[in-house]
Amino acid sequence: MAREQPSFLLDMAERVIWTFVQAFAATLVLSSQLDMSTLKAAGLAGVAAVLAVIKALAASQIGQKGTAATLPDPAPTVPAEPPPAG
Repeated sequence: MAREQPSFLLDMAERVIWTFVQAFAATLVLSSQLDMSTLKAAGLAGVAAVLAVIKALAASQIGQKGTAATLPDPAPTVPAEPPPAG
C-alpha cells in the first residue's frame, strides 16, 4: 500500500510541516486584527496540519503512487526512435 512507503511518509511530513508553518505565520500576522493569542494561532495551524494529513492519506488512494499528490500519474514517456542509418 502506498501509505507505507518511506517516500510517501517523507512527502506527507514535508507537506504537513509546511502547512503548519504557513498557517501559523499567517495567523500571527493577522493575530492583532483577530485579537488572537499565539497559543490560539498555533492551535489553528495545528488544525490545518491535521487537514493536510487527511488530504495526503486520501491522495495516496487517488493520486500518484508513493506520493501525497492528488495529481494523476504522469503519462509514460515513449523513447524516441533512433535516426535512420545511412
